[in-house]
Amino acid sequence: MRASSPPYDVISQEERAVLAARDPHNVVRLILPEGDGDAKYANAAALLARWRDEGALVRDSSPAFYRYEQTFLPPGSSDHSKRITRRGFLALVRVVPFADRVVLPHERTLSGPKEDRLKLFRATGTNLSPGFMLYSDPRGDLKAPLDEADELARFSTPDGVEHEWGEVTGWEPPTRLAYVWHIAQDRADATDVEIRFSRQGDASTRIDIEHVGWQRLGAAAEERRAQNRGGWDALVREFVAATAKGDG
Repeated sequence: MRASSPPYDVISQEERAVLAARDPHNVVRLILPEGDGDAKYANAAALLARWRDEGALVRDSSPAFYRYEQTFLPPGSSDHSKRITRRGFLALVRVVPFADRVVLPHERTLSGPKEDRLKLFRATGTNLSPGFMLYSDPRGDLKAPLDEADELARFSTPDGVEHEWGEVTGWEPPTRLAYVWHIAQDRADATDVEIRFSRQGDASTRIDIEHVGWQRLGAAAEERRAQNRGGWDALVREFVAATAKGDG
């Protein structure tokens, strides 16, 4: 992806020049803005505002979690059968007092870079460099919603790492799952899927599936809707069969 870049703190001056030349909207122009002293933060704010005005950056229509996967070879290995996929997600984290021990430090940081990122954040009003964090999920509760995330983008970087983004718009276990749907279609043509589960007595569950947003497709809406209509019946049958076997 021409507009992506590595984290700001691993980019040399030479690499920054290469990234900036790759695309006029490469994010390196924001995370390592040009300018002397504190002027560079104002430059980043002005550039961010311009990209928004141009439509190069747009806000999603609804809140979402974003699955992020990286597939790579372990250091020192050349055997492609041993490639590893690391899965995470992008999300907001609630700010709580450090004394509550909800978010814990995982590395030693320096005051200079922290001051630099804070000034950039204050100037732009945007967190341009999200923190890399670890989370505990021993029961695997996040696996199902992240599995359902719709792929938004897939690309490789010069270091050989494959990157993939997906989007889940709602997850309320065990009653609700929502995500965007545009398999083999452009992201601009995405529709919205919401699946609700409700207990019916002690031995059965009702599944309600709502697939909406077809009006975004214009003249192609009816054809695309007809193509998808039969798929949900098959998918529900597979789901019921999997849960009956204990796979779900």
